[in-house]
Amino acid sequence: MLGYGWLRFGSVGNAIAFTNGQRLFADSATKSLGEVLPNQSYLLPYTLKNHSNSPISIIGAKTSCSCIATNDLPATIPAHGERVLVVKVQTAARSGRLAEKIVLYTDQDHSSELVLDVNGNLSGIEP
Repeated sequence: MLGYGWLRFGSVGNAIAFTNGQRLFADSATKSLGEVLPNQSYLLPYTLKNHSNSPISIIGAKTSCSCIATNDLPATIPAHGERVLVVKVQTAARSGRLAEKIVLYTDQDHSSELVLDVNGNLSGIEP
């Protein structure tokens, strides 16, 4: 049973979330930009998969920082379909750790939010 859940949903945690009503999943809820330069723009794709028998609409998003933009919204993912959401990250003029959140709001009754994380390390050396 655990193997089936991992194969179908990518992880046991996602399989458990599915049994609790979640139907929208990201290929990875946490993504890293790795080592990045300050004052640069980076694009980070998230593949969103709909595991329901109905379309799911992403009606908006809230980000933890104005340095994150989700320009492809609103968007609808067809039943059992997928869509790539490209997130634009504008790095700050400093060095240090980058750790931001994106909350996607959907029209699902049981699970109306999907949280995505963006991580990275700002090198502090400008190009």
